[in-house]
Amino acid sequence: MAVNSPEVNIYKLVPGEEYCAFINRPNREDKYFRGTFVEYYRNSAGYQMIRFYPAIQEYYGEMLPIPATNPLGLYLRVFESGFQSYKYYSASRFTKKEKKEILERSVLYERRQYERGLTGSTPNNLWFPRDLVRELSLKYLTNSKVAKRTGWRK
Repeated sequence: MAVNSPEVNIYKLVPGEEYCAFINRPNREDKYFRGTFVEYYRNSAGYQMIRFYPAIQEYYGEMLPIPATNPLGLYLRVFESGFQSYKYYSASRFTKKEKKEILERSVLYERRQYERGLTGSTPNNLWFPRDLVRELSLKYLTNSKVAKRTGWRK
């Protein structure tokens, strides 16, 4: 599994963001999990913990959902000294705001491509650009008093 983003510090995980985590042992590089970070908390013994839900984890080469084995999700201890059990990476290069903007731009791009396409709109099968047909229909089907500089129609 390729990771494009740099490693994220275990103390800087953002709730609601999705992360990939790879095991931090030299002899076990293939073990990892992927999940949405939920919270930092202290367990009854006083250890700082982190929780992921929902999450999927590799188990003997097979990816299994965590809720099937534990309905609370995946939780791990944050060690105060030494290295952690896993190295964490952001699962996406983009924030939620950037993802929303990319989706909006792609929808608008698809609409523009559709409007620029050709349409058979005459009896003798002449093809016009779809955006030209739209402009013509708007010109002839719209009241001339709509949205004039002097104001809206009354």
